[in-house]
Amino acid sequence: MFRVGDFAIRHPLASAFSGKTGGLFAAELILGGLLPLALLATTFRKYRPVLLAAGAVACALGVVFNRINVVLWAMDLKGPMPQNAPALYSPSLVEWGISIGLIAAAIFLFGLGVRLLPVLPEESAGQET
Repeated sequence: MFRVGDFAIRHPLASAFSGKTGGLFAAELILGGLLPLALLATTFRKYRPVLLAAGAVACALGVVFNRINVVLWAMDLKGPMPQNAPALYSPSLVEWGISIGLIAAAIFLFGLGVRLLPVLPEESAGQET
């Protein structure tokens, strides 16, 4: 919603859906934004594990698709002067480290949250798993 609002304020909204990457942007908004929103909104009305899982997976895939759109298809990197040929981009070791660190931090914080917050039901002492 923030991206669409920003585009509407700065007036490139109409041109965002045109050109060779316009379809990708529309697919990103629909499959990575509207679909998870609809699935998760219906899940909260009545608990349905399948819809909750589908909404969470669609949301995660939407983030991945956003990054693929930006890095692989939307960037227009030019090489050294006279800048007439595109330069190849590969992430540096620091970028890989930050990405892996953020993923590790998310997994750690999720595990910490599950242990410290009442997310899962408590097991009684007599139950066997």
